[in-house]
Amino acid sequence: MMTESTEEKTVVADYAFRFDALPERVIFTGQIKITGWLLHRKGLPIHGIRGIVRGILRRRWIFGARRKRSRPLIAAAYPDLPEAGQSGFLLLLELPVGRSEITIQVQDHRKIWRTIFVTDVWAFPLTFLGRIRLPRVERFLSTYLAKLIVGNRQNRASSVKPDPFSQIEGSLPRERLQSFRGQPGSTQSDIRAVDLFVTSKSNLFIREIADLLCAGFRAAGCRAQLLIDQIPAEKTEEGKIQIVVTPHEFFNLFLRDKLAWEKMQRLTNHLFLLGTEQPESEWFDSNLVVAPHARAMLDIHLSGVAAYRAHGLPCFHLPLGYHPLLEQSIVP
Repeated sequence: MMTESTEEKTVVADYAFRFDALPERVIFTGQIKITGWLLHRKGLPIHGIRGIVRGILRRRWIFGARRKRSRPLIAAAYPDLPEAGQSGFLLLLELPVGRSEITIQVQDHRKIWRTIFVTDVWAFPLTFLGRIRLPRVERFLSTYLAKLIVGNRQNRASSVKPDPFSQIEGSLPRERLQSFRGQPGSTQSDIRAVDLFVTSKSNLFIREIADLLCAGFRAAGCRAQLLIDQIPAEKTEEGKIQIVVTPHEFFNLFLRDKLAWEKMQRLTNHLFLLGTEQPESEWFDSNLVVAPHARAMLDIHLSGVAAYRAHGLPCFHLPLGYHPLLEQSIVP
């Protein structure tokens, strides 16, 4: 579980990070391994990463992470941050029997420890089987029990899981988006104009997506224009929305060279950001740097919507459709 204090939310906003896999809530060994990457969004130095384990009796154990591990894809995602290429870390934690609270902290540029993640893990080590020379039984039981718990969890989830479309659309925070007041199937809405933003440094595919969206908004009765290498307005006119198509490219390849980070944050408060990346990709992670500051995320695929929402971010489905524009060909 992520902590909810104002201070810790600020810490998360200061750092870009991701765990390769979240720790299981129940384990049958006495040790867990946590790997991932972490860097400061402004490139400020990081002096350490550590994990703190607190057992039932509140006794505390501290474990330092091994840092400076190669992450070439993160270097590509954050070309302006020199530390990105060596932002990987490995954290090995020894757990006592029973419930333990695990806290992961980063030591910032002022050498102050700041919390970025907190969770509970129940440990029931079967290592005694290895000590009595039954290592195969230990491995079998550890694997079998772990799969059994995961299987039961998935069964419980699937038994109450609603249709994915209604699940995502039905729980959206409506106050964050202009409401549509027409009957089902109607195009009537409070949105009368849409500005879409791309950078000329994006590939042709991204430009084509933006062109298709422009055509779709026009067909729905909105004034829509595609703006290339232009800075969005800091104040949005009534009845207008601004959408950045593929934010990790627009921000990293264009806007970052034009504005300071603080001003980009303020500007992003007025923007919707349209993602087109697969949730497991480094480009998706790059979008998470600016996503917390946006009015909301948009995504062309429901898997992206679900992934942003899993990070606690408001996200809306904006599927692509057919338009005669798709039949046009460009003759070189």
